This record gives sequence, C-alpha cells and structure tokens, in this order.
Amino acid sequence: MQVRMPDETWKWVKLYPGSITVNSTDALQFWAIGYLKSSVHRVVVPPDDQAHIDILSLLYLLRPTHGFDLRTLDRPLLKKLGLKGDKGEAAGIKAGDWVRARMKGNLDKAEGERAKKEGSSERRECKVLLMMA
Repeated sequence: MQVRMPDETWKWVKLYPGSITVNSTDALQFWAIGYLKSSVHRVVVPPDDQAHIDILSLLYLLRPTHGFDLRTLDRPLLKKLGLKGDKGEAAGIKAGDWVRARMKGNLDKAEGERAKKEGSSERRECKVLLMMA
C-alpha cells in the first residue's frame, strides 16, 4: 500500500509481520479534530522486499447518515493537546452537509491542479451524485 504525501508523491507503507495497518476515515479525522488523519492511499503490488509477506485486507466502510449531527469528541487528550476547548463546543453541522463540503473542496482542488497543468484558468462545472444507504 502507498500513501499520497502532501507534495503529491507516493510513499510505501512498511508492512511488519503480525501487525495491522488501519486507514482512518474522514469522519474519524473530523471527530478527533485532526488528531487522527485520513489519507489518500492506493493498494499496489508490494516491492520485492515485502513480496513474501502475506496480506489480508478487510474493508469496512461506514459513513454517518445525512441527518446525523456531527460533533467533535470530548476527550481529555484532545483538550490537553489544545485541539478542543474546555467549553465542549460542538461542530454544528449535519453529516450530509459536511460530506458535500469535503467533496466540493476536493473537486475544487483537483480542478485547480488541472488548470495549472494545462495553463488555463477556465472552470468547469462538476456535478457529483452521492448515494448513501
């Protein structure tokens, strides 16, 4: 597996026998106020030095329903790190609105990167259909 770094390069995730690798979700990043990070990743054939390691993948995808009130976690560690104030403030956003905002931000970023590569400032409308059970 590889993780995309902030400079847009891909870095191998080192596999250790008997260990697990967990990909954190965007929702978990939100709840933990950024303490846990979600990542863009891809699964590719491992490099030669890791080809002998057996890999078992388990995918479990879960997203809050559109109407769910997202609130950040109220945990002492987050307060100690200065990520959350003592007032226990809530995020005040519905899960569906938050997902749409994240997707729009990702699309805007991708469109800006595409325009830079093509030397164009032209914007195109993108419509995304998001279906959730």
